Amino acid sequence: MLHPAEHHHPPDVAAKTRQRFDYGTPEWQDHYNQRTAVERAFSHIKDPAGENMNRGSIRLLGRTKIKFLRTFAWIAHHLRILDAHQRRLQTLETTPPRRTRKKRRTRTYRDLLPNLAPTTPPAAGPPPPDRPATH
Repeated sequence: MLHPAEHHHPPDVAAKTRQRFDYGTPEWQDHYNQRTAVERAFSHIKDPAGENMNRGSIRLLGRTKIKFLRTFAWIAHHLRILDAHQRRLQTLETTPPRRTRKKRRTRTYRDLLPNLAPTTPPAAGPPPPDRPATH
């Protein structure tokens, strides 16, 4: 992938269709974040579960009445965002910090009970004699 500075073109090349900022730069990221925030707000305004300002859902006539209704829809949208933010802050204040997982036990019973005799592997020697079969 090319670095943003490596594919810089002069301002007159595709001036009408080019992006305002070079891709990947901090300015581009800020501009992109603003654009996505606006698109998210427009989708919330049109969402049937929210303000439902889709085309055809407004049953008013007259430009002034529609503008007035849309203004109230935007106010409701912003109040909804502020309310969600306030609830998020309250849950952060009231919820205890996350518990971390307990450390895995690395000690054995032998470490805990020092009086146990250490086990030694069986000595290498002749196998034990076979037992006589009992019926």
